[in-house]
Amino acid sequence: MLESLVRLCENFEKGFTTHFHQIAQVAWEELPESRVEFAQVRADRDVLVSGNAAQVAPWMVPTLRLWLDVAGLERMPATAARQPAEVWAPIYLEAAALRAVRFGHWENAEQHCSTGLKADPDYTPLRLLRATALAALAEGVRAKGEDPEPVYARALAELERVVEREPDHAMAWLERGRIERARAVGRDVPGEDADSPFSRAVAHLSRAADLGAPGAEVRASRGRALADWARRRRDRGEPAERLERRAEKDLAAALVADPGLAEAWLAQGRMRVEAALRSIGEPPAQVAAALSEAEADLHRAVALDPWLAE
Repeated sequence: MLESLVRLCENFEKGFTTHFHQIAQVAWEELPESRVEFAQVRADRDVLVSGNAAQVAPWMVPTLRLWLDVAGLERMPATAARQPAEVWAPIYLEAAALRAVRFGHWENAEQHCSTGLKADPDYTPLRLLRATALAALAEGVRAKGEDPEPVYARALAELERVVEREPDHAMAWLERGRIERARAVGRDVPGEDADSPFSRAVAHLSRAADLGAPGAEVRASRGRALADWARRRRDRGEPAERLERRAEKDLAAALVADPGLAEAWLAQGRMRVEAALRSIGEPPAQVAAALSEAEADLHRAVALDPWLAE
């Protein structure tokens, strides 16, 4: 099992390898009973990664794989007497937060992150995870018809703190762009340039790409941001063709690189529906073909992530 974890560690972004080697060693030495649970936990991991990946920020997935392979980690506090709290507390609470994310328990995830950051304020994985949890909570606030801005501001403040300390942290820029996009979709601030929130999101995602964030994830997220930006411009009666072409290019590239990205299929399908509806008046066969392509994209998205059907 340890050898398997070490191989996983070799694929993690630079700077995390030593950290996760140490965690794997602790789990192996302190939790020998976890070895017999490996097969079941591996099955859980496979379900998570294949079925719910769209619900999880992309930088989390390698970490989730590791935590789910180290079965029994929840018993780690029992070894606290032999380890300083500042060593095991953030690690354990990150695992707890990731499990909460897995089931969509965003408030619990945010609480675990907050507690862990009290032990180690500079533990970057918890900052990233807390930002993601807060962004999800902001969406819940918006769904209730309330103002999500204060919660989004807290999420972005977490990421700002990360990039202040680590300006080249690709995953922080990626998550920053994703959250800015989600915030921009429902944002309407009097006196604010309506394009600026989307422009910020695209700029952050492009920065993430330049720093080496996973290409498919970046292209999918940037394609969504560009599509949403184009949609907002059309709603205002302004030209949006250039943004739409850029969005189509990003989404197509993302799906070539990773056909399992549900969010990219959804965004592409939605764009095709809208384009088909704008083409009403063209030959019926042409409109029908466009709608058929859009329908296929949407079906593919739901097949990859059934939650999208809701």
